[in-house]
Amino acid sequence: MEGRAVTRQFSILTTGVTIGHFSLVIKVYPEGLMSRRVQGWGVGTRISCRGPFGCPPPLAGRARVVGLCQGTGLVPLLPLVEDVLEDQESDTIVSILYSCSSVDDLLLLDRLHELCSFWNCHLQIFLSSGEGLPGRVPQRTVVSHRMEREEVAREVVEGATYLVCGSKAYMAEMRGVLEEERVGREQVHCF
Repeated sequence: MEGRAVTRQFSILTTGVTIGHFSLVIKVYPEGLMSRRVQGWGVGTRISCRGPFGCPPPLAGRARVVGLCQGTGLVPLLPLVEDVLEDQESDTIVSILYSCSSVDDLLLLDRLHELCSFWNCHLQIFLSSGEGLPGRVPQRTVVSHRMEREEVAREVVEGATYLVCGSKAYMAEMRGVLEEERVGREQVHCF
């Protein structure tokens, strides 16, 4: 296996205004082929990258943005939301519903804390394992169950833009819920 090329898609964590560098979030799996290679990287390791692929929807001037994300699907959502929140002229309301399977999967907790310091950002975390997060997410909604259809439906408002990111099954489920709530396809962006 050594010397064989391995290709994976990674999510860019850097905001759109960053120049000269970018950050990636890479989840390491104990038995993963790429993970074993990533663990061997150090300062100065050279890797080949291409991308980014796709074009996120323009969010400037939107009245409401709702992020529905699962696991590592949080990563590409964060820079988009940060760009909206850091615009001093914007009064866009942002809601993030983040679903993860356990406390260990709760990614970028510090970054989430920063986002929620903005007056116009609301975060709900859903831990499907039923675990609690005592003291780890102050002043945030942490729910110890899987995100339910009704919780997504409560976020449906006329004219909102929906950003959906997660596994293919998760994205299909969220698209289905939004469709049942009569949200137009042009309002839903999956990536």
